Amino acid sequence: MTSSFQKVLPNLSGEPGCRLAWEVDGEEKVIYLRKDEFDKLDDMLSSNTDGKIDLEGENCYIKIDSKSTQIFIDDEKPLLVDNNTIKGKIAEFVTKI
Repeated sequence: MTSSFQKVLPNLSGEPGCRLAWEVDGEEKVIYLRKDEFDKLDDMLSSNTDGKIDLEGENCYIKIDSKSTQIFIDDEKPLLVDNNTIKGKIAEFVTKI
């Protein structure tokens, strides 16, 4: 499985929060974050804090360490992105909202 983080987008519903878009084996995969989940992710990345953010769903969470961010969704293979990459995409997104 090859995956690459693509961008941070607004929610389609107009609700606060965002979508994290990935390309996985040539197909787009989108992870929806509520505003509180997005804010916590942004805060943790900005302060270089390791930790875990629980998402909606039984086995869904984001794990952040000093170098990377991993998103775990149920029993799928985790989505991995370098912290500098996701920080940059979040900064681009925040300047547009």
